[in-house]
Amino acid sequence: MNAPLNFTEPEIKLRLGRIRTILDSGVLDAPNSPEDGLETAFVEVIDHLDDLLRQSDRMGYRVNFFEEVGVEGRIQDITALVAEVRQKISEFSGKQTTPFSDPRFHRYQDRGAGYFTNGAFFACDYEGETAFFVDNLRIYLERHIKRAVGEVYLNLQKLYPLLSR
Repeated sequence: MNAPLNFTEPEIKLRLGRIRTILDSGVLDAPNSPEDGLETAFVEVIDHLDDLLRQSDRMGYRVNFFEEVGVEGRIQDITALVAEVRQKISEFSGKQTTPFSDPRFHRYQDRGAGYFTNGAFFACDYEGETAFFVDNLRIYLERHIKRAVGEVYLNLQKLYPLLSR
């Protein structure tokens, strides 16, 4: 969370490239187990995405869509949600050898609602969508993460034209 907010263009390209590699691999949306790298990939995407969203915001181009982003009745935008997800991960990942051996992280695919084994309620409102839950926070893969990556790329491209190469 303490990454500098003055990334160079090559550093931005590296982060964007790594996010795209992970998203293109399908590890986040394929039916898989922790052994398949799901947790590691999720943490890496959230870390890099938070860095890029903060950089974009600092440069005057905040990514601020808020569809389905509210948490416990609070309205916030995607930039704030990603920062909160990253913060929650850091709170419990330092306590264990595997960040998600804690029952505070879950993933659910497709439309549905219910309770996880730890008693936490979940709801995924869309067929074909993957929802990640970190404590009381829900972040969708398509509607939140992939959209935020696209929007932050467009914002940073205004500042760093060479990103498109």
